Amino acid sequence: MEGPAATSVISAFAESVFENWLSKDFYQESQNQVGNSNMQSDPIADLLTRIRNGYHARKASVDSPNSRIREEIVKILKSEGLVSDYEVVKETQFPTLRIHLRYDARRKPVLREINRISKPGLRIYKSAVELVPVRSGIGTQIVSTSQGLMTDREARKKKIGGEVICEVW
Repeated sequence: MEGPAATSVISAFAESVFENWLSKDFYQESQNQVGNSNMQSDPIADLLTRIRNGYHARKASVDSPNSRIREEIVKILKSEGLVSDYEVVKETQFPTLRIHLRYDARRKPVLREINRISKPGLRIYKSAVELVPVRSGIGTQIVSTSQGLMTDREARKKKIGGEVICEVW
């Protein structure tokens, strides 16, 4: 088939495909597969990014899905004075970790940098001897050890090493 008849058949087919493609069901299905996925490949990096973005946006608090390791990291940040407080909010089926950010008197963030060190694709382990002070002792490394999460100072004091989760200052 050639000529105008072939063109009209092809254009009718293309029009029906286009209409199906624009349908609400297809759009919602594609959004569920791509945009609205709650799966995270690195939940710790997600937490650190939420905190960093909250400080950049001058937010009073940020929310993050709750887990034990996230709560332990935030507990260390609170003990180091880098966040003012945190709470577990159980308003929905899944608990949320609400982190209250801390600013100085001139409304500057207390936390200057927060960087993920050990990543899922490249784990970084250090012995107690290799855990050197961050920024001449001003900063802190959060280390996952056999005795739980702790700061690099605590790990050096106990003479144990572990996986370096992140650096903050």
